[in-house]
Amino acid sequence: MSIRKGSSNNILDIQYAKGVLKIPQFDIHDSAEIVLRNLIAFEICHCEDSYIIDYVIFMDTLLDTAQDVDILVQNEIFENTLLDRASVATLFHRVTSQVLWSSNNLLLPRFMSRGQCILQSSMEQVEGNSETRLF
Repeated sequence: MSIRKGSSNNILDIQYAKGVLKIPQFDIHDSAEIVLRNLIAFEICHCEDSYIIDYVIFMDTLLDTAQDVDILVQNEIFENTLLDRASVATLFHRVTSQVLWSSNNLLLPRFMSRGQCILQSSMEQVEGNSETRLF
């Protein structure tokens, strides 16, 4: 299984087929947290579906460490203009820490466990053979 940059301009167009998880590119910049929080607040107040909340929770499940962020940066899923890659994982953790959600209500549940398995498997391969390029 691998992770690739999706071709869509819609960050919600996450696809999984034939062992490949395709995630559209998302730009991480200084105001990304503010933008995500505002979108979530708007979604909570004015929308029936929770697409942005699902996206942020999905990304939070993928990102536990700076190494996880590195995988997404290497695959051009994140365009990171923040200096510290660990801060990207922290950004998603902070945003989701104040959002009440239930796994029963998520629109992206089928990707949650698969995405985490892909990253864990990738990191195990990197640690086992540092010269192997996975993606």
